[in-house]
Amino acid sequence: MLKNKYLKLAAILLILCMVTTCGISGTLAKYTTGGTATDSARVAKWGIVLNVAGNSAFSNAYGETVVSSDLNKKVVAPGTNGTLAEVTITGTPEVAIEYTVKANLQLSGWTIFEGGNFTYCPLVFTIDGTEIFLESGQTLAQLESELESAVIAALMDDTTGAASSSGGLTKTQYFEPGTVLNKSLTVTWKWDFDPATAPAGALNNNIRDTKIGMLAEAPTVSFTLDISITQID
Repeated sequence: MLKNKYLKLAAILLILCMVTTCGISGTLAKYTTGGTATDSARVAKWGIVLNVAGNSAFSNAYGETVVSSDLNKKVVAPGTNGTLAEVTITGTPEVAIEYTVKANLQLSGWTIFEGGNFTYCPLVFTIDGTEIFLESGQTLAQLESELESAVIAALMDDTTGAASSSGGLTKTQYFEPGTVLNKSLTVTWKWDFDPATAPAGALNNNIRDTKIGMLAEAPTVSFTLDISITQID
């Protein structure tokens, strides 16, 4: 009888042990849900190549025939020539851009006396084969504006909306990502030594060249071309 009681007790303990084990096992289990998100990107291409040359437009010496008495001062004279600017802009940026061009030609003091003040500038400028020069009845400001407009038009397609001031001509355009940029420009200048080789309509004249060279305050010429390309929001 006692033996049977022990067997029953052992059976009950075994059952309780199994229940406890299941309970512990259930307590240690947990829900798990997995997932992976992955992505990659590269830096958007800027891709713009801009080359601007023109810091040697003028010189203090041209060979051995024209030499400035002050080597810190650059000069121009009959028979001299140079390149004001050479520009190439290429690329296809993957970002929106702001593209600004500023052109500024300044001519000062190109006036001689011939029974009254007479504007005389024998410099002939050439933009990609097109000659620009002072014509009869034209002012220096008109010549400056003509050259500046031609530079803007060559680099920006047109001059619409260009802002003019005493500091030259400025135009800004905005381009969407993927715009193909392919612009080039060459601007040269020359002072013809022989009036016969000057373009038709130019005022080049040896006597007037001499008068310009004899002025107490020498006339000056300067040219600035500023190009900026900036990413915008």
